[in-house]
Amino acid sequence: MKDFDQKVAVVTGAASGMGRAMAVYLAGLGCHLAIADRDKDMLDETASLAGRADRKITSHRLDVSVRDDVYAFAELVEKEHGQVDIVINNAGISTRCPIEEIPYDYFESLMNINFWGVVYGCKAFLPALRKRPEAHIANVSSIYAIAAFPKSSAYNASKAAVRAFTETLAAELIHSNIGVSCVFPGAVRTNVVNNSLGHMKLFSGKFGLDEAALAEKIETAERESQYFQQYYESGEILSPEAAAAIIVEGIKAKSLRILVGEDARELDMLVRNNPDHYLETISTYEIFQR
Repeated sequence: MKDFDQKVAVVTGAASGMGRAMAVYLAGLGCHLAIADRDKDMLDETASLAGRADRKITSHRLDVSVRDDVYAFAELVEKEHGQVDIVINNAGISTRCPIEEIPYDYFESLMNINFWGVVYGCKAFLPALRKRPEAHIANVSSIYAIAAFPKSSAYNASKAAVRAFTETLAAELIHSNIGVSCVFPGAVRTNVVNNSLGHMKLFSGKFGLDEAALAEKIETAERESQYFQQYYESGEILSPEAAAAIIVEGIKAKSLRILVGEDARELDMLVRNNPDHYLETISTYEIFQR
């Protein structure tokens, strides 16, 4: 997709981070926007940042894990904008919890957002995308879909599922008017860690721990969250704006795989070159010693 001017772009998870940055970037290229997120106040801030008098921007409160709501959202977007040209399924959360400890409800909730939210977003918008002379879907996976990190089983699995689903979709649409990209970000300065801690607290009663043990677990998670957030906010980590530019350039080029950040490229190469031993290298990273 070489020309973005006057195209209608849908971006989920647009209240902050990469979603917000992609919305602002696309608006700058001349896109009309339909942006969605569960946090309507933050989403309205995104709309204000992306706003321009000659382009239409609509904001929609949306939980992507609710199928009927996603389909209603797709119907409303087409009604309000008259067309849909680009869909970026970006909404997602992360988690850090050992496999033995993660409650099934917590695991399923994360899968519902990260994986099923992508499936719903693709299937709900495909009829509108097929009507356009040229269209594109970009699904945000993660480098964790390529390199498995400890204490991230649910996140790793959800993002690996997004990768497999997206590449299958690309195979099925290869001779159609719809291009497909799978996005693999490395570390990007976003609020995903803090958002994920809040999600974990919603399921705190499912861990089967007594009050003291649960309080200790949450305290440990908060310390980890602070450490990771400081890491993600450091100057060495890719900014959401830089990530957005890489992703949109990948969409322009109709790239199937969009690796975002030098660390993503390095980890991809590490796994390719050392498929049987890359975990030994990852286990030495300071950030994963916690």
